[in-house]
Parts: sequence; C-alpha cells; structure tokens
Amino acid sequence: MRKSPDRPIWPLLSAVTLAAAIISYIRSTGAAPVGMEVALFAVRWLGIAAFALLGRLLFRSRC
Repeated sequence: MRKSPDRPIWPLLSAVTLAAAIISYIRSTGAAPVGMEVALFAVRWLGIAAFALLGRLLFRSRC
C-alpha cells in the first residue's frame, strides 16, 4: 500500500472554488474586464486539473 501524500488536495480545491465564485459574481454584475475572461478560463482548467488529481489520489489509495 502506498503512503498518502504529505500535502492534502483540499486547500487547492477550496482556492479554485473560491476563485470561480468570485469571478462568477464579477461577471454577473456586468463589470467584467476582458482579462477576467482569461482568468475564468484558467480557473476552469485549474479546477479540472484539481479534480483529476484528486481522482488519481483516491484511485491510488484503493490499489
């Protein structure tokens, strides 16, 4: 059985979720600058990567 990672993934997931919520709020007010679209794109891909990493860690912990 493999040793669990020293750093948990939850802080990363929380940070990505918080950033996505802030960007969604700014976009919903209609005051989003053009750079915000780039930031939103980056946050989406960071979220996808974080959940993929979480799935990988959970899969490895079961094997």
